Amino acid sequence: MARHMTATDKQTLTLFTAGACAGCGADLPDGWHADHRTPHAAGGLTSALNGDPLCPPCNLTKGTTMPHGTTTMTLRDWQRQALDLYRDPTPPSDFLAVATPGAGKTRWAATVLEGLLTTGAAQQIVVVVPSTRLREQWANSLYASHRIALNPSWANHNGTWTSDFRGVVVTYAQVASNPDLFAMHCSRTDTVAVFDEIHHCGERRSWGDALRTAFAPARHRIALSGTPFRSDTNPIPFIRYTDESSDPDFTYGYDQAVADGVCRRVFFTTVDGEFEWSSRPGETISCDFDTPLWHNELGRRLRTALMPDGDYLRRLISEAHNRLMSLRRDQPDAGGLILAIDQDHAHAIAQILRDEHAVAAVVAVSDDPTSQQHIDRFATSDAPWIVAVRMVSEGVDIPRLRVAVHATNTTAELFFRQAVGRIVRHTDTEHEDAYYFIPADPRLRDNAARIEEERDHDLDEPDDDPDAPTDPRDEEDPPPTTFVPIAARATVKGMIASGEVFDGAALAEAEHFLAANPEFAKLNAAEVIRLKRALASTQPTLATSTAPQRDVLEEPPHRRRETLKKRNSEIARRIAYRHQTEFRDVNAALNRAAGIRRVDDATIEQLEERLATATRWLAGGGPGLMPL
Repeated sequence: MARHMTATDKQTLTLFTAGACAGCGADLPDGWHADHRTPHAAGGLTSALNGDPLCPPCNLTKGTTMPHGTTTMTLRDWQRQALDLYRDPTPPSDFLAVATPGAGKTRWAATVLEGLLTTGAAQQIVVVVPSTRLREQWANSLYASHRIALNPSWANHNGTWTSDFRGVVVTYAQVASNPDLFAMHCSRTDTVAVFDEIHHCGERRSWGDALRTAFAPARHRIALSGTPFRSDTNPIPFIRYTDESSDPDFTYGYDQAVADGVCRRVFFTTVDGEFEWSSRPGETISCDFDTPLWHNELGRRLRTALMPDGDYLRRLISEAHNRLMSLRRDQPDAGGLILAIDQDHAHAIAQILRDEHAVAAVVAVSDDPTSQQHIDRFATSDAPWIVAVRMVSEGVDIPRLRVAVHATNTTAELFFRQAVGRIVRHTDTEHEDAYYFIPADPRLRDNAARIEEERDHDLDEPDDDPDAPTDPRDEEDPPPTTFVPIAARATVKGMIASGEVFDGAALAEAEHFLAANPEFAKLNAAEVIRLKRALASTQPTLATSTAPQRDVLEEPPHRRRETLKKRNSEIARRIAYRHQTEFRDVNAALNRAAGIRRVDDATIEQLEERLATATRWLAGGGPGLMPL
């Protein structure tokens, strides 16, 4: 098969693009390249139908891009790895990709879909999503990136799919209402089905059963999820299970995404308080978040904390607002999200923002038919705050969100991770960190501490544990519905970063240091504590104290060493990104500064010294500090 295109092919290519490079859009120079869209080595035809006119720079950079379709799209490392795995040796019938929210699952899926269409492995596409608002988002994304036109407005009663689209975007509920209709479409034309956030099918048996009926005839099925999952009672079709846990074909976790610079780091600010409420006539309970309670009182304590007329919620919002205003000095369009309990609660929170901070917040609640328009306008504006009740969740892409407030009484870990996913999306700027403000409820603190762990989330698990111990009096004499929140006052705050807990006293000292040393303004309190700790470990002791010393980290040496290695890698990537230099060059410079050849050979003390040096380079501003 000929490798080089004929003069006629080249003339056709230039006519098709009006003499412009198909990659960058610039005028084609002399000596431009006639490129194969589907590579010659992969069986692509040598003809104008499989060609793109590219300027030499665009063609020569294709080693790091995937030129599927009419656009040339740069893929992240994990996306290329997953794509290679999917195609090796041939596309499988079923494939489950689990990638942390914000990592780019849609972009990866779009590249896979374009490849299947180009090679003829599929003729049509069905994308299934959890909610109606995601239908248009998927259609817009696929068309913008790969010029794949899908119809997001198709309804079951329309029956046929029009020829001007390559397929449809529908909801799981839509499939469940008439699975046989989708089975007919899939059986008559080679179809690839994409199941977005497929773990939702574990919530309703009817959805899973319908999915199996509808898409068993499909030639290829691609399942996507933001987290590993398990489903003991409602196994999801087309998913491989090992010991009742999903067994993904490819996994890309949050910790990897942060280390690669794909997702932002998230710092969790926790706020404790003193609360008082009544659950029985004539009886009140007063406590803070560290007080042990019967399980049935945990939810009442959290609802008391979040009542709109209490001091606690105002303090939680104020802490978050101050952080957002600080971020907006460097990123003027940085935004914040407050998750509320219900519609009345959302409007009450908006009133607090208006009264105490002179901010007109956007409110998005499901009962408002215009809520999606509110979200869309917020996404493209520079408004500071949006208050939502489960409206800003999976798939909603607002990369400028950098702050979130957990003002809802939902504590399930899967929901918590999905909420964190709203603020981790990278915007390809140096603004990398995000902040989540949470009540110091033990359940939420545990969720925050485990955010970097790869865990299988039980889709059958309710928000509250039904087996947790409850007040024995409730079993003998269930109390009437007399829950009355009385008072809620905020007290101390803490922070959780990469699973490490920082107490209020240490944070207050670090914040005082930041106020007195503006040259370190790009650090937050947790980073200051780590920097001072690392510096202290490299300084000689001037006097021996007889006071008992507390182990701040309270972790075994092997775990401390792994933590330091991870933090060293993470901060080196941030330095490389900020100063537009190679990651390997930053690592080499840090190794020289620490007097080591390789990180794997370093002692804990050398890793701490290396981390302290890296933190100074990151905070100190100029590239001149780095001997690169």
